[in-house]
Amino acid sequence: MANPDLDQNEQSFPPPYIPQTNNNNDEIPFSMGTTSPEQPLASAPQLDNQQPPPPYRQMQFYQQPIYQQTIYQQPIYQQPPQQQFFQPNTTTTTTTSQMNFPQPIPPSNISLTQIPSPLQNNTTVIPPPLYYPIDTEFFPTYTPEYTCNTESSFGIGASLTEVPLTDKVLNLFIKKRMAPQFDDKLLESLIICKNLEHLNLSNCLNFSSNLFSKYVCKFSHLKSLNLNNCQQITNDNLSKIASNCKNLEEIHLNNCIRIDDDGICELVGKCKKLKIISLSGLTLLTDRSVNTICNKLTDLESLCLNHIQWVSEKSLLQLRKFPKLRSLFFYNTLITDVSLCDIAVHCGPSLLVLNVSKCRNLSNNSIATVAINCRNLKRLFIQDNPALTAQSISLVGRNCLELNVLRIDGCLNIMDDSIFSLEPLSKLKILNLSGLPKINEMSLIKILPSLSDLEELYLYDNPRFSDLTVKQLSVSNLRLHTLRVDNTNFVTNNSIISLSNSISYLRTINLSHLTHISDSTILALATTQKFIQKLYLTGCKGLTNDTLFAVSSMSSLEVLRIDDGFQFSEEALSSIGYLKNLSILNISGCVNTTNRIIDVITYNCRQLVQLYMSRLPFVNDSVLPSLLSNLPKLRTLRIDGCTNMTDRSLTGIKFLNRLTLEVFNCSETQMGCNGLLNIVQQSNIRELYAWSCDYITDDVLKTMANNRCKHIGDKGVRAFIQRAPLLRVLNISSTSVGDETLQTVAGYCKRLKKLFVANCPKISSSGISAIGFQCSELSVLNVSRSHNLNDAGIIDIARCRFLKRLLINDCTRISDISIIKVATNCPMLKEISLKGCTNIGEVAVLSLSTYCKRLQVIDFTDCHLVTDLSIVGIGRECLLLKKAILCGTSILDSAVIEICVRSNVNINTLDLQRTRITDKSLDIISQMCPGIKILNISNCGVSPQGVNLIKQSCFLLTNFTSNKMN
Repeated sequence: MANPDLDQNEQSFPPPYIPQTNNNNDEIPFSMGTTSPEQPLASAPQLDNQQPPPPYRQMQFYQQPIYQQTIYQQPIYQQPPQQQFFQPNTTTTTTTSQMNFPQPIPPSNISLTQIPSPLQNNTTVIPPPLYYPIDTEFFPTYTPEYTCNTESSFGIGASLTEVPLTDKVLNLFIKKRMAPQFDDKLLESLIICKNLEHLNLSNCLNFSSNLFSKYVCKFSHLKSLNLNNCQQITNDNLSKIASNCKNLEEIHLNNCIRIDDDGICELVGKCKKLKIISLSGLTLLTDRSVNTICNKLTDLESLCLNHIQWVSEKSLLQLRKFPKLRSLFFYNTLITDVSLCDIAVHCGPSLLVLNVSKCRNLSNNSIATVAINCRNLKRLFIQDNPALTAQSISLVGRNCLELNVLRIDGCLNIMDDSIFSLEPLSKLKILNLSGLPKINEMSLIKILPSLSDLEELYLYDNPRFSDLTVKQLSVSNLRLHTLRVDNTNFVTNNSIISLSNSISYLRTINLSHLTHISDSTILALATTQKFIQKLYLTGCKGLTNDTLFAVSSMSSLEVLRIDDGFQFSEEALSSIGYLKNLSILNISGCVNTTNRIIDVITYNCRQLVQLYMSRLPFVNDSVLPSLLSNLPKLRTLRIDGCTNMTDRSLTGIKFLNRLTLEVFNCSETQMGCNGLLNIVQQSNIRELYAWSCDYITDDVLKTMANNRCKHIGDKGVRAFIQRAPLLRVLNISSTSVGDETLQTVAGYCKRLKKLFVANCPKISSSGISAIGFQCSELSVLNVSRSHNLNDAGIIDIARCRFLKRLLINDCTRISDISIIKVATNCPMLKEISLKGCTNIGEVAVLSLSTYCKRLQVIDFTDCHLVTDLSIVGIGRECLLLKKAILCGTSILDSAVIEICVRSNVNINTLDLQRTRITDKSLDIISQMCPGIKILNISNCGVSPQGVNLIKQSCFLLTNFTSNKMN
């Protein structure tokens, strides 16, 4: 169960799924060897009898673009203001007593091979996200792919002590499942490899930085080094690398969060042969690092600066001096049109990969310039840029004819003319059009025949797609192996069965939340798709036990999601044990699951890496010892919401080998200190979630979140904080901590990003002010129900200019003064919740609409002073609004009309109970809000006719509450 304090896009648990193929969160496509299954002849479906969903009503205008030389000159939006730059065989039905308890399975034999290796990297990350919502971020981070990461070529797979390492070994790769066991002793064993040229230690967290500095001097021949996610690496380590590895050409330091400008500048100053530099997530870097890279290097080919917010336009303009630049990664940065246009003009012919996703300062100008000058682009990632329209997308389709990967998902202003313009891109293999509510499926159906090489198509969260699109795929796109149509609402059995009969290459299919599919669809897939690897059936309520019996015959299945499958029986669930190749399984919410089912699964599915078994009322802790013993590769385990889980079976138990567990969620269980500490001490826990566990005390404050644990106080929290200076997320809600704890947090955890201190009665403005003064990177703060908090604390929080979510519910001492300060200083704010803040009025809300244009979620429940005037301002200025909770305010029809007309594409939740709206508002909602899913109009002045209009027009509604009096 996810943390209720976080929204869907910022859940603190579960973490994003990391594919098993390499160390850069990238997935290598499935390969069956040199031969492929024979393709059956396509059966042409009848498309004429199908009726698509209603098209989007807004008229589409297209204005001929204007150019000056090679730079696109005519913007469609007003140029955004200049930003200020601030620093996740046969089933054996057994019982627990019959299992190997607690004997774990011995690891597989080691694999080590020496091969020659290339000196430079010409490949980058390819795949868009495959899973929704728990298995990956909606907008994943793409970085350069490491040169030497093919396990079949080299690698260490089991125990390093059994490897005959010699000085003839050139390439060394630590397999991901071995990373937790790689410690100082094993690092020392590598020094015999004096001629090593390529070293990959990504995700190895248990070797010390001091010892690494000592032994890296021995590898003077290194040409490529991968230290991704090694958070113990410091500037001193980079200094040793720079002094002894002068031949280094490629280095990956993604998420090495202790590194700052000093380390990068020294590295680049001495290793002048560097061609590939990946620095994703190094948020301490500034212009100084980029300037040094541009001044000291001459042959730069690939640069990754994802998530770095303190790099300005002036430094990025220097990238024009690298004519051989092949790939650039600026995901979630503040890059502007000026910088990108300049890079495109000077480096365009050589550029092959560009990622400028989630760069909100970009407009049509820069993307059009990229399309005109970068005609050799093969991979373009521009998703989640709402300013983009047909004026730039059409140029991409006309000029970038070499594209094989294109992501434009989340570009909310893209309409049908943009989709039509993609028809010339005949080499496309991966296309993501998800989350585009303005497009009609007929535009995609028209271009699909020209995209005959298409292998992966992503269409999730598109409300107007139906069987027509899927049937067209079965005719014209026979090479398709990955398809996501979850949350498309109108896809039924007919089209999926037709697709499975026509295409033999399906590897991944996501049918989650499709209410019109039944067992016949899954039976068809099980019969025709012999090599399917990933199947997602979350929330498919039309499926029965026959589905699981059919799925159990898919022997190649590696990922299975059937969460919220309350209808599946115990017998059907036991058939999962036949799937011996499963690596990821989610059975959360399958309420008929018993201890016997868990024993069957863990005894037979020995390859499981992630297991989600939340909210299972008939499962208790007796399954845990055998589960942890029989799954030697398990890294993620969720048992939250299993109310019968205690720590009795774990207390005092000693496992033969160290557990590989890294993420553990036991929230809302009866887990106590002894069992939990036993797991923590015998595993490599990196994330531990234990909120709402009344038996947990100060003794287990090695956790990352301790929500609602009543026995935790200042003493335990402060002792923990002083030993965790790199802490990014802290949840101490509903505890007895006070201002002293927050002052300790502010003093030691200056890089804190998310803080949850809701329902802490001892917290006052003094502690919150300390956070505001010293934690400048804070992006999420929840101080709800802190009754001693006043304006002074919130005014100091306004110093955190990267603040995106602010929740201060039921803080009655907060007034307009502090909210105005937050609005003026925090322009990146996406969510604000002021529920029950009765002193908040129009002036505060108007300031939010004036300065916080990126607002997506607002909650003004019971703010009686909020009227039409201020909400009209929100509607006119905050065009990305998705959720508006306005119950108990003084608004009228004009406020609702303004919100619906301006934000009609995005809006999915409206709570208008206890307001003075009439049928006029309902008429506008029915016409202008095609994607609305949650609507509450109880206790309003609406008629039965208006309620019926909503029921007839808003076909995506999943939760509709109307006035019972009507």
